[in-house]
Amino acid sequence: MEKELRLRDPGIGNLPIIPPLEESDEIIDQDKKTILLQVYGESVDLALVETDREVWRETLCRGLVFNNYGSYSISVEVDGKRIHPSFNNVNRIPKEFITSKEWISTKKLDWNKCINRCLNCKFSCDIEVDGEFNEKLLRYNVVYPASIRVGKKAYRYNRPILTGVNYNGKDYKLLPLLRPVVDEWTLDGFEIPKYERLFCVTALVATAQEVEFTPLHTKSP
Repeated sequence: MEKELRLRDPGIGNLPIIPPLEESDEIIDQDKKTILLQVYGESVDLALVETDREVWRETLCRGLVFNNYGSYSISVEVDGKRIHPSFNNVNRIPKEFITSKEWISTKKLDWNKCINRCLNCKFSCDIEVDGEFNEKLLRYNVVYPASIRVGKKAYRYNRPILTGVNYNGKDYKLLPLLRPVVDEWTLDGFEIPKYERLFCVTALVATAQEVEFTPLHTKSP
């Protein structure tokens, strides 16, 4: 029979018995890990933009154009290794963004300014994998078609927008990868020159050009 061990404290007396730890049958999966997935391509933002007001924008959908043609085709990397995206493994998600009656009563939509595109952009997310990454378990969550409804009128965007991925049944949202700002004069290790430095450099270049292109006045023999 296993003996019970009682701990005794001079000021408290006998402490309660602590039962021994039970062995658990739960198996801890040590092969599960997190990897970085990065996607490069042409980004697109769909936003509510009021006529004659370019500053105020309400972003509705943001992602990368999911295409495989031209110089702006999408590129995918998993932990620094490039893979070829499968355009067959796609979860197509149609979305319609409906403006409120309050917005319609006071504002007017400018569709030409609702679409904002940018080249050579990078989006990323961290995904969990069991063991080695399996490309066949990766699916792409694509918003298509996307439309903005203003009253009875609908404006439709006809290009597929990649907003996230699904790996092994779990969804992950892609977020734009921004350069971190170290301080007011440094952006991700790249120094932003101050105005005084730019002025000095400009003055030096102008002086050099003036010296270089000033004709020489040679004395006549």
